[in-house]
Amino acid sequence: MSVNTVVITGAFGQVGKRCTEILLSRGRTVVAVLHDLDRVRRHFPSTLLLARSPIAWGDTSLSLSADNLARGQKALLPPVGARIGWVT
Repeated sequence: MSVNTVVITGAFGQVGKRCTEILLSRGRTVVAVLHDLDRVRRHFPSTLLLARSPIAWGDTSLSLSADNLARGQKALLPPVGARIGWVT
């Protein structure tokens, strides 16, 4: 069986790292959930940036731009009415 898209949990654990490298080298699409943005930049040519909803999808350098990351941070803040007692 040949598949083009693979979902890997623990994409950079002991086994997952090697599997991810092999699959990417064979032109497969790897879906991985990562919080380490430097690792994303090193290993994945395209990225879907999520922060409660999609922020950007495409070339990693564009998806993880400073503007998009700021939009993502803002999207994760609670609504203004829910910030009672917050000091900014």
